[in-house]
Formats: sequence, C-alpha cells, structure tokens
Amino acid sequence: MNNLYIIIALLLVITIGTILFRKRTFNFIPLEIVMIGIGFILGPYALNLLNKAENIQIEPVITLLIGATALFAGLKFRIKNFVILRKLFILTFLIYFVSFFISLFFFFIIARFALHSVPVPYLILISSISASIFPSYYLFSDKNIPDINIFAVMSNLTLFIVFLFLLFLTPILENGSPLTLNYPYSILLSLIDIIIFSSIMYFLFKHSTDKNEFLIIFFGIAIFNVVICYIFNINAASAMFFIGFILTNILKKEYFKFRSIIESLEHPFFIGLLLLIGSYISISGVRILSISYFLIHLISITTTLFLFRHYTGKLKFDFIPQTGILYTILLSLIILNNSFITDIASSVILANLLFYTIYYLTKAHI
Repeated sequence: MNNLYIIIALLLVITIGTILFRKRTFNFIPLEIVMIGIGFILGPYALNLLNKAENIQIEPVITLLIGATALFAGLKFRIKNFVILRKLFILTFLIYFVSFFISLFFFFIIARFALHSVPVPYLILISSISASIFPSYYLFSDKNIPDINIFAVMSNLTLFIVFLFLLFLTPILENGSPLTLNYPYSILLSLIDIIIFSSIMYFLFKHSTDKNEFLIIFFGIAIFNVVICYIFNINAASAMFFIGFILTNILKKEYFKFRSIIESLEHPFFIGLLLLIGSYISISGVRILSISYFLIHLISITTTLFLFRHYTGKLKFDFIPQTGILYTILLSLIILNNSFITDIASSVILANLLFYTIYYLTKAHI
C-alpha cells in the first residue's frame, strides 16, 4: 500500500511539474533544478517519502522512465543536422575531447593522491559527462546559422559520445574488469538488443495508422525492451538511446507524423525522473568528491575556453534538456546499488547543480 501512495504522490507532482514546465513559470531559475530540489526534499534527508529502500520495489518503473527518456533523446539526434554544420561538428568534437582529457587528468591526480584506488572506468565515465556538460554552455557566433540550431547540434553530439561511453563502460562497472568472458558477451548482447528492437519499432511505426495505435506500439515496445534489459543486465539508457537514434534517421515522414506526440510524452517522463534524481542523491561521504569535481569543472572550462578563444563567440550558460539527460544517465548508474558509483554520481549532480544555481541566482541579482 505504501508503494501505491508513493506512485500516486509521484504522479501528482509530475502532473503539476509538467504544467509548470510547459508554462515556464519560474524565470530566474530553471524548473529542472526546482524539481530536483523537490525530489531531494521528498527523499531520505528530509521528508523521507521517497527513499532508495522503498524504491527498490518500483525499480522496474524507474528503469522504464530512464529508458523512455533516453529513447526520446535518441529520437532528436538526426545525422543530417551534422552534415549541414560539419565545421561546427569538428570544432565541437575537438572541444569535447580537450575538455575530456583535462578532466580525466585532474580526476586521475585526485584519485591517486586523495581517494586512493579508484578504477579507471569510473574516472573515464565521470570525465565524459563533465566534458559533455561543458560544451553545452557554448553558443558559437555565426551570422549564417541560427543560435538555436547550433545549441541543439552541439548538445546532441556530446550526448551521443557519452552514451557511447556508457554502452561500453557499464559492463566493466558491473563486472569490475573488461578482461573477462562476460564483457564481449555483454556488449554483443547490447548490440543485438539495439538492432532487433530498432527493426521491430521501425516495422510497426511504418504500419501504424493513428495516434492511439502509435501510443500502444510505443509503450508496448518500450516496456518490453526495458524488461529485456533488466533481465539480461543491459544498460537500458544506452540501449534505448541508440534505438531512438536509429529510428529517427531511417524514418522519414513517419517521424514527423508522430513528433508532436513524442514531445508531449517527453515532459512528464522527464519531470518524474528529475524528482527521482533528487530523491536518490546521497550527501554522505561526497563532500570531497563534490568539491573536487566543482574545481576540476572550473579548470576544464577555463582552460578549454582559453585554448579555443579564437574560435568561440559569445559564452552563454543555460540549463538545457540535454543536461537533464546526463543526470538521467547518472541515475541509471545509481540504481546499480554500488555505494561508490552512488557517491560519484551524486557528487557530479551536486557540484553541477551548485554551478548552475550560483550562476542563475547571480544573474537574477538575488
């Protein structure tokens, strides 16, 4: 019965949050940050209405939310956008990897001298996420290209790279070493899952006739694939993202026919995940990690900005949906129930939220 109350409370807050999200009620700070804050208040460090122990029983539902949100993100990644902006594509790629290696270097130093033994895959993943968040801040000045297109292209490109890291690193995070027979098996299983379900969804989308039929197909396939991922220990977020990526690039008019439905479904799923992210954040034992991440983030931004100062235009900070998707990736790692992963993921979220909050409050003169 307690789980029923949890689900009802979540649905109520998600509904209210979705309405506020679409109206953009808060002007001085992004609603995404507010929803994560509400999730934290509902979590074990405040009201204790949502906590990890209770959520274990509804973990399949959480995995479904993660998978569906990743699928929505993949559906927005269209290759033709990068063909049009190929120069920007190369520059974004360079900025990402410069930022990635700077972050990885400093994380390795801290891990070696302050945190003792930290597996390299953890450092690679946290550096990839840090580097992905950073280029999302940029808007390149170009008279011939609208800023909104540049913003979307840069963010989606870095997001794509992070999901690649996630696909190949998750089996290592779970098994501890890539030098086992399970690692190639896990990767092969993930690729087979992506190919099979992309083919199934493509066939069904091509033959769906109305919106109701599309919704049934969408939820049916999404739920079934998330269950498969749960059973075979496949990372649902990375699998669903690449299914969405394949679909959006092979579907043509069918994609635009159902685009409005996809966008309307995205908001409640996203709000629900932001609440859960807030409730899953751990603040015990993450102070050094959070401070370290915050400082490395600043060093990475400053250094990369200096190196690419002749190629970049105006610098703009913003909390965009792609940043929320990165938090979704971190949540998918937290529910692995590994205390070290939980501490690292929580540190990334807390430090990044601190970065955004300081910026927005300063901007609003509060």
